[in-house]
Amino acid sequence: MKKGLLLSVVASTMIFAGGDIAPVEPAAPAPAADCSDFYGVVGAYYQSNDADLDTDVTDSDLFGKLTANFDVVATIGVEKELFAGIGFGAEASAWSRTTGNIAATNRVTSSAKREDGSLTQLYLTASFGNTALKVGRFAIPGSLSPLLRTGTTAGVKDVTYDGALIANTDLADTTIYAVGVYAVHTHLANDIKLVNAAGDVVGAYAFGFQNKSLANTTITAVGYYAPEFGGVAGQDTMAGAVNVDMTFGDYTVNAQGTYIDMDAAKGTATSTAALKVSAVYGDFDAMAIAAYENDGTYGTFLAGGNASLIGDGIDFNFGNEGYAVGAEIGYKVWMGRAYARASYQDYKSTAATNPDAVTKITAGYKFKVAGIDFKAEGQYGITASNVAGTADLKNGRVRLEAAYKF
Repeated sequence: MKKGLLLSVVASTMIFAGGDIAPVEPAAPAPAADCSDFYGVVGAYYQSNDADLDTDVTDSDLFGKLTANFDVVATIGVEKELFAGIGFGAEASAWSRTTGNIAATNRVTSSAKREDGSLTQLYLTASFGNTALKVGRFAIPGSLSPLLRTGTTAGVKDVTYDGALIANTDLADTTIYAVGVYAVHTHLANDIKLVNAAGDVVGAYAFGFQNKSLANTTITAVGYYAPEFGGVAGQDTMAGAVNVDMTFGDYTVNAQGTYIDMDAAKGTATSTAALKVSAVYGDFDAMAIAAYENDGTYGTFLAGGNASLIGDGIDFNFGNEGYAVGAEIGYKVWMGRAYARASYQDYKSTAATNPDAVTKITAGYKFKVAGIDFKAEGQYGITASNVAGTADLKNGRVRLEAAYKF
């Protein structure tokens, strides 16, 4: 099916941790049956947090019943051409969560067992020549749209959008795309309609391109516009993002800049910059990153769409002026990869509600056995307070994951 780059990227990033969609043979021979259009994941997720390692609190320490979370998740989806370039896609997720707060972006806190589900995607597709169209509820990959994008937590898409997107590849080595959405679905929280002060749906829009004309280089640029953001009259929001990804032999360099502003608000435009360098040396790999955010007022372009720094994997938490640095090393061992990383984030704000600095040290191991992806990770952190005389806060986290993709 001719979809263009944007639609193919969406399809390949639908499931738990990314990767290709593998065909599944039918259980019994059936001449008309073909399961290769289906994909899915079944997984389990456990996480426990201790916000203060120096203080014992009943049931709230590491592995305590108030801070531990266990999820079982199942996702199944399909994308199929029906006839003459017309097709459809659908995806649904269900999960069972037991106790605590999952402690991840956009997830709902819960103090008891909760079973739930969501229709994360449902759309029609059409292709004509080098143009592809998608209409309905769909995911937007962060590789093409850093500020209006879909993330995944424990196998469930955090955010998908109602609207339309179109992509064209007529220009050599270039994909041009446009997206218009009128509603945001944060599937583990609340849905958000994009309306103006009068309650009329006005939506949000993005227009961008991705070019690969230069050898081993991918350039992505996108602009965003949301009229009367938050339903406030005259408060139009504009944003932009540029990514440059380059490969030199065993080295990869990623650079990103973002900008967010509101024309009728009294705040300051927010801008970020980040640079990441990665390398592979046989069974070893290494990565270093540096990022900066100014003292702008606006942390996201759109509720539910997270501002993206290329340092996401280092657990940076921007929202105030400051800088961050991080590094990671990994080694291939026994059907997987062991890794260790460290990060330091310094905040310029001296407000009592903001930390002075955050340090995190993480170690983990990912491996695959019998088609199941496993991950075990532990983290130790220190949050330095801006309040005079207040001791640094030490915290810990343990995370376990298992997922089978098909």
